Amino acid sequence: MLVIGIVEDKKSKTTAELLHHLLLSLGKNTGTFWGSVVQINRHAALLKSVTVTSELIQRVLALFSRAKTDYAILQLSLEDLRNQVYLAVNFDIIIFTGLPLHNAQPPFSDERKKDIITLFTEEVAASKRKFGMKKTLILDNDMPEHYFLRAKKEYRIIPYAVEGEKSGQKEYIVPDAVSMMAHGATIRIGDYEFRTRLPGQEGIRSALAVLAAFRAMHIPFRDVVPFFDTFKGTAGYMRYISAGQPFDIIIDAPKTSQELSLLLSIARSLQQEKELGLLTCIIGPEKKDDERTQKEKADIAARYCDRLYITGETFAPEDPSVLERFISYLPWEVRDKRSSVLFFRFTNRKEAIKRAVERARDQDILFIPGAFEEETPGMPPPQDERVIISDIVKEVIGSTQGEKAGSHRNAP
Repeated sequence: MLVIGIVEDKKSKTTAELLHHLLLSLGKNTGTFWGSVVQINRHAALLKSVTVTSELIQRVLALFSRAKTDYAILQLSLEDLRNQVYLAVNFDIIIFTGLPLHNAQPPFSDERKKDIITLFTEEVAASKRKFGMKKTLILDNDMPEHYFLRAKKEYRIIPYAVEGEKSGQKEYIVPDAVSMMAHGATIRIGDYEFRTRLPGQEGIRSALAVLAAFRAMHIPFRDVVPFFDTFKGTAGYMRYISAGQPFDIIIDAPKTSQELSLLLSIARSLQQEKELGLLTCIIGPEKKDDERTQKEKADIAARYCDRLYITGETFAPEDPSVLERFISYLPWEVRDKRSSVLFFRFTNRKEAIKRAVERARDQDILFIPGAFEEETPGMPPPQDERVIISDIVKEVIGSTQGEKAGSHRNAP
């Protein structure tokens, strides 16, 4: 059983889910562990313990071994590694992804994050010296290399990057071309071109990290790339909501203003393919947003959208002064109504979505960013904003159809 560790800043499971899907598509028995979830092939279960320890890892690996899995995927975060760098001994391949070494979030400062990664990779090197086990590190090339190359003879390195020169490194995974699409991207590497359903830079990074893992496993790209397009993606990635409405509703969960810009640019390109129609966005401040982020979001929304419904991030009533502050960050011509871009403020998020749905026309696109709950394979889907939006659409459509039926009955 080959054991693959995935180390990310937060427990985003995109890379683990994609790798699990591809191995399963190749007919490999695969076990994956993230957080409190254990999945073997297509069956998932919850563990009572949510604290990752060496003992828990051994229990999970024993479970996978009894199930005769060919591959074991273990998802870890920096929090898991903080005082447990010895976990490195469990892995044959270790993927580092989603670990920017700047703008670190609490509880990790930039230096503390570097210390954790450095200690962990030194433990990987020690495994070679102590036990003769030479492991493979798969590294995001945006990460400072000197933290990993102190003992480079002690482990194999396969770097990857969205952009960059190969610099003579034979195993460097970097695309020859990337084309953004509405629901992901088309990536070309050498003779192989494939589509991933994970849009944005992070989605591309996950795809490249997984390809690097297959190179480490000596599985040819030609066997893998046909299955990228069959991966439906994790919850909250450029999904359509279809509840019988004649216009498009797209939802997503951008984590940064840069992701919001990318997603709105894609939505705008989709809208421009239609003869008529407007791009409408539900937008507003989030509690985690600082002043700079709010200014960026306001500017991005005004740049790409025709209509802005400004409201809070939750369905609890929003303080009007918070919305007014966000509105003050819009370009002056929008605020002064000297632009074709119109905005409307709602302290009630549900009312904002309802009004946007009521006013939408046949060729419009309504983009709704939100904090959508992720689904866990094998578990009931959570009650989240997607369900609420669908219910709103059905209510509006039902009301509209009822009014039309009434007008026909009352016609002379």
